[in-house]
Amino acid sequence: MSVIEFKNSKKKKANLIAAVLWIIYSIAMFYYDSKNSIWYKYLGIPLVVFYVLAYFFDKGIIYQIDNNIIKTKGIFSKSFNLNDLKRINRNQHGMRLISDQQNDFRIEKSFLTIEDYNALESILKTYEKATEQ
Repeated sequence: MSVIEFKNSKKKKANLIAAVLWIIYSIAMFYYDSKNSIWYKYLGIPLVVFYVLAYFFDKGIIYQIDNNIIKTKGIFSKSFNLNDLKRINRNQHGMRLISDQQNDFRIEKSFLTIEDYNALESILKTYEKATEQ
């Protein structure tokens, strides 16, 4: 099975907002505060660069299916073996994959587009049917 990736539909605007706030802070420090040390004035420049790069280079891959394992991407990533899937609980917020051998795995509906959510749900239905037999 090839790798299937589902991207985050919402661009993280918090990074862009933080960059704008650090720009405002940096300008204010240069013009209005001459008493602080020099490193304190230049603190905002690397932070602005970091937040702008984080906004534009965010790949946004949130879920990935590879070799019957669904994974979340990020610092605190989780994985769930789909062969151990017992059932899927669905609600208005998304799905929860339940297994006897593993911890539950949540899939948030609000992060995905409708097409991606429906495609992911159809893939998970095949695993759910396979475990029922």
